[in-house]
Amino acid sequence: MLLGAAQVFGAKGYGATSVEDVLQAAGVSRRTFYRFFRSKEDLFEELADAASMLFIQGMRNAVAMAKTPAEKIEKCLELYLRAPQSVGPIFQVLQIESSRPGTQLYARRQQVLETLIQMFDQGFRESTGRKADPLILRGLIAAHERIALHVFNESPGDEAAIQHAKRAMMHLTEAALGEPAPAPVTS
Repeated sequence: MLLGAAQVFGAKGYGATSVEDVLQAAGVSRRTFYRFFRSKEDLFEELADAASMLFIQGMRNAVAMAKTPAEKIEKCLELYLRAPQSVGPIFQVLQIESSRPGTQLYARRQQVLETLIQMFDQGFRESTGRKADPLILRGLIAAHERIALHVFNESPGDEAAIQHAKRAMMHLTEAALGEPAPAPVTS
């Protein structure tokens, strides 16, 4: 059901999608749908939670595969830049809906941001022996997110644009922290 829901939400957007659309896309009955979910909102929140968990796990895996602090951050930025492509149109719908303060999805997004800030800070501490300013880290993550969305919207699938964005993100990180790019680490 989640895959069918992701397809229809990605194609129609959250507001324009009905439970009936999800039933058709997932090939399930209304009865089956309501056995697992209370509403369209409940299903969308489950989809957002699954996407968040996969994203954080992907970041942890990227860090685990790298050896140097710079390589760790580079792998994380690569994942960040490729996430919109790999997830597809649902990515932008999740971004929009999770940016609305006061919603359950907004609260979940804040948890994901806090996890990324903690990973970044831990990597920075291991690299430099100092604590990073959490507001600077929050700003960096916001800047990285905007760059990733720009590439997704303006140059989808363009490898040169992805590599240019990754270099810009590395430069921003180094400039903001006054150090070679710090590495997020797994907790």
